[in-house]
Amino acid sequence: MATRGFRSPAPRGTGIGDLLLDESQAAVLTLADGESAAVLGAPGTGKTTTLVEVLAERVHERGYATDEVLALTASRTSATRLRDRIALRLDVPTNGPLARTATSLAFQLVGERARSNAVEPPRLLTGGEQDQIIAELLAGHIEDGTGPAWPEPLVDDVRALRGFRTELRELMARCVEHGVTPARLIGLASEGGLEEWRAAADFIVEYQRVVDSYRGNFVDSAELVAEAVSVVAQAGALGRLRLILVDDLQEATVATLSLLRAFADRGVAVVAFGDPDVAATTFRGAEPSALGRLDATLGIAVERHVLTTCAPTVSCAARTHVADHRTDRHGCGGRPASRRTGPGSGRDARTGDRADRSVLCSRRGGAPRTKASRAPPVRRSALERDGRRGAFGSPGSRTGTSARRRRSPHAHLRRRSRVA
Repeated sequence: MATRGFRSPAPRGTGIGDLLLDESQAAVLTLADGESAAVLGAPGTGKTTTLVEVLAERVHERGYATDEVLALTASRTSATRLRDRIALRLDVPTNGPLARTATSLAFQLVGERARSNAVEPPRLLTGGEQDQIIAELLAGHIEDGTGPAWPEPLVDDVRALRGFRTELRELMARCVEHGVTPARLIGLASEGGLEEWRAAADFIVEYQRVVDSYRGNFVDSAELVAEAVSVVAQAGALGRLRLILVDDLQEATVATLSLLRAFADRGVAVVAFGDPDVAATTFRGAEPSALGRLDATLGIAVERHVLTTCAPTVSCAARTHVADHRTDRHGCGGRPASRRTGPGSGRDARTGDRADRSVLCSRRGGAPRTKASRAPPVRRSALERDGRRGAFGSPGSRTGTSARRRRSPHAHLRRRSRVA
């Protein structure tokens, strides 16, 4: 009978389904139960792959239940992708998704406490809803001539821009994460001479008054995570959880780090993966240095691991399947051959001279090229070279037929005149 959905992975221990980790990745799998770690790796070193294998090793080899492990990541897109990879790797039933965002986890924790107390669970105020509320307030202030006294650069035309509303939302979120109240923000504005902060504090007071007047308990993502921290302090919330794996920790905000600290205080091990050099959401409060100071952030001892630049290899059967495609473009190790050094890399590590490339060329199915075997350059006339260029000076492509079509150097002018 045909089964729709995900295909079951190959049985463990078979050829093409087996993934062989390198030494740096395998070292992460040897972490003891209850031990936390910070795993640093550049792009392409297999951080997410190692995360999935650590989780699979805890479930398959050490007998962890699926509700005793959890993976966190920075965005919903990456959480969906990681959830599917974990589901295919484990191939066991679970009570819920094992990969989530911090906001999703916080929403579950706060909702469960509200239901246990027989009160209405909170409703998440999305970014679009926040932007609409802020836009209506700012528009009302401009129309009525009321509202905070914004300094001279932030005139009416500037406050009507979407970019200004986005920056104002980010300032409000950072204040919630760091526990800065409007009164404290006014004090900081007085100390630093920042009149825009004073105006923002007055706006936040009015914004909170409007949100509180809505029916239902509305909270934004920063407030939700902050409230979840107090829930985690209670022993009943996710009491069976033993291990949290975090992917892309460099994108974590202060609120997410506080949530991890609350779990660490309960004895939950935290293994975080990331690379501070590729942090992309610092403008939204991401903390790229969190991985380097994870021990101080969590308040516990943290073991450090560094993944090497050697990409994870697969078994011989799988390597044979992908070798030709990979070596045609990047050489034997998935990296450009001109940048690889060491034995068998095509370049001597000390002198930089070219080594014997017979191994690399044998995978390509050809013979090593020498200076004598290289074809002499073909001289073309200027008209022929120009005729092989595209309409706007870029190299032309073969379209319609397999032969190269010669074009006049002024073809782009005629095309523009026809379009006009």
